Amino acid sequence: LTNGLVTVVAVPEFGGRIMEYKLGDKPLLWVNMAEVQSSPTTLPGAARPAAGAREWRNWGGYKTWPAPQDRWGGPPDPPGSALEGARWVGRVTRPRGEVAEIELTSPDDAKVTGLQITRRVRLFVGTTRVQVQETFKNVSSRTIEWSIWDVTQVPGALSSSEKYSEDARIYFPINPQSRFSGGYRSILDKPSTQWRVQNGVLEVTYKHETGKIGADSVGGWITYVDGAHGFTYAKRFEVEAGASYPDGGCSVEVYTSGDLPYMEVEVLSPLRKLAPGEEMSFSEDWYAARVGGPTRTVNDYAAFSELPSVKRQGDTLMVAGTFGVFAPGKLRVYLAGEGGKELGKPVEMAVSPATTVKLNQGLTHVPGAQHAVLSFV
Repeated sequence: LTNGLVTVVAVPEFGGRIMEYKLGDKPLLWVNMAEVQSSPTTLPGAARPAAGAREWRNWGGYKTWPAPQDRWGGPPDPPGSALEGARWVGRVTRPRGEVAEIELTSPDDAKVTGLQITRRVRLFVGTTRVQVQETFKNVSSRTIEWSIWDVTQVPGALSSSEKYSEDARIYFPINPQSRFSGGYRSILDKPSTQWRVQNGVLEVTYKHETGKIGADSVGGWITYVDGAHGFTYAKRFEVEAGASYPDGGCSVEVYTSGDLPYMEVEVLSPLRKLAPGEEMSFSEDWYAARVGGPTRTVNDYAAFSELPSVKRQGDTLMVAGTFGVFAPGKLRVYLAGEGGKELGKPVEMAVSPATTVKLNQGLTHVPGAQHAVLSFV
């Protein structure tokens, strides 16, 4: 799928994975090219591994696993299962228009997980937004309970000349009322200096160490940032208050590989019980923008590395901020009074996902002004 801004490539033969999400020519997912090129699934007519053989093809990209992991037993697929690494069925359901869509469907896995997974990938016109919807269906004859677990691999090395880069980072907001000390928990019992919390946001700095953390984040966003080249890949999703989440209550998790140069941006749905024939779905929206870190917050329009601020200099109000927008359009900056009434003369500027917005705009002070407003149209 492509819309002139971003490109999405999904490969049914690779367990239905999304293998590329690119802003222009910039790939934002990690791909294990050595595995891709050596995989028998890339060869026409090649034989699949023997039934029951446990062979994990770590192709990279985005996939979905059932959580908790210890209940599932993979990867690779547990004996008798063909959910994670099997050839899926792909079809184009909407080839063009305001929204294009493809659908990928896994084999039935009635005996082991009880699941069949359907993945719908939607690309919207005029924006970097991609919606990924996962549906778990109980195709067994028993009641099952799972969480939908997004596992997205992102680059840990930002050039071909380096083994890893500390400019490869992940950000997500910490829950102020977290059940975990410091706002997150270590899932792998290994010490690491890759994690730190600043201004209510957890920052992961990749140091090529094996590690994993989880958090009960409620902010509904997580980002991967290529700080060397100034790109951000953002995910937005819903967090359900009061719901039960896997791994002690984690809505987001981050894994860092000490072997191959990648990290994993992971989002989890609440745990759900499914009777035979029942379904559950979970969606997340992907966005891309030309902006580096740190990520301070994300909304439907932009990822902010410097939060907007206003400083008065005589009769001028200086509005500043640094962010990347998710769609081309027009940014209006103006003063507003009581009830949001627009005051004075606005400033307008064209903005695009291809360029970082470094706002440093002066507005003439107007009596009665209470706010400076950034409006994206």
